[in-house]
Amino acid sequence: MSQVQGGLIRPDQSSQPSTEADVPPLLNLPLELVFMISEKFLDPASALALSLTCKDLKAAIFAKSRRRSKHNDWRVFLPLLEKDVSRCRPTYYCDDCVCLHYYDPAQDNPAMHSHLHIFRYGDCRRNSLYLPGTNFVFGYHHARLLMNQYLYGAPHDWFNNKFGSSKHHGQHSPRWTQKWASKVIAGELFLSATHTVSFIGDGNDFRHILDYNDYNICRHVGTRKSFENSYHRGEGSDGLLMYWQRFGDIGNTILVSDRSAFSPPWAPIRVIDSFRIEDRFFVPPAHRAMRVCTDVPGSCGFCATDYATTLEKRVIGGGRPVRQEWTLTITAYHYLGDCRSPYDRKWAAFRGFGWSCFSPRDRVKVFRSFPGDVRERWESAVRRENGEARLLDLLIPM
Repeated sequence: MSQVQGGLIRPDQSSQPSTEADVPPLLNLPLELVFMISEKFLDPASALALSLTCKDLKAAIFAKSRRRSKHNDWRVFLPLLEKDVSRCRPTYYCDDCVCLHYYDPAQDNPAMHSHLHIFRYGDCRRNSLYLPGTNFVFGYHHARLLMNQYLYGAPHDWFNNKFGSSKHHGQHSPRWTQKWASKVIAGELFLSATHTVSFIGDGNDFRHILDYNDYNICRHVGTRKSFENSYHRGEGSDGLLMYWQRFGDIGNTILVSDRSAFSPPWAPIRVIDSFRIEDRFFVPPAHRAMRVCTDVPGSCGFCATDYATTLEKRVIGGGRPVRQEWTLTITAYHYLGDCRSPYDRKWAAFRGFGWSCFSPRDRVKVFRSFPGDVRERWESAVRRENGEARLLDLLIPM
């Protein structure tokens, strides 16, 4: 008796098209071969990833794959899972607690601009940048989310909109305004921030405010001229030597003796001022006048940060005495790298200060970024985007 006559195939199944072609080839193999592939040819992280591709494989090999995985295997597996999960909801991998976090915008209102967010979530949020004199906090999780959007098309538009908004900072008057922007250039994250402060009054008074109040554009460069914090003294002359050594590696790009090219003679403070090198020079208060300048270049010697400083002065009103309005604008450009690890030296230099992470020779090799290079890469990307936008306007008439 044939199989059909014996009733092994139901009459209602004989008319349905076969779906065997839709079954992955791996599922057509005997279970013993699936076990062998998982255990002999795949590392634990890859075996875990394979076990989560469908319900059948999860039922077959997930338990065994999980038992053979070590703690470090999860550091490899979770970033693989992050790639898939991030396409549906804003998720990032945390290396401190070795798990995936869901980034809830409803609970993250203070995340970018308040210290409270860091302490609320504990140690896994400690890997963050704090700018002295401001409430600005930029965590590694923010950087990773921005890169996830670029790499995986993660739906983080709300994050970019929030990131591009202007914020007021500072505990002293006058208060500063910050506006941050981000770009991914050649697979690496760049940030730009425009810092602006306005003051109505005498230039000496404005200079005094800048000299004695903290406001930083990175962890190493700020407007304060007189630092009393002892932690700046620890690196002393060694820090100065390493700082100029980086500039010496540039060769013909800039002469080491021409230090003023990347060290404006007034605020924002030079890196050497941050380390109290100028303590031995006394400048009388009468000579602390401000001078108008436009787009004066500067560069941090410790992290990959370039900046441009502009000071404008105008007379307001027509009465006597004459009233002056000063507007200081500092545009900073930061290079953070690919942000795939919180231990990357580019990120470590951005969020910390000092030379504890690396030697100066290693820095130059790792960053591949000399003074002025970060700003040039950012502005080149802007020019390309503007050129493409104009080309689209020509090709697609309104």
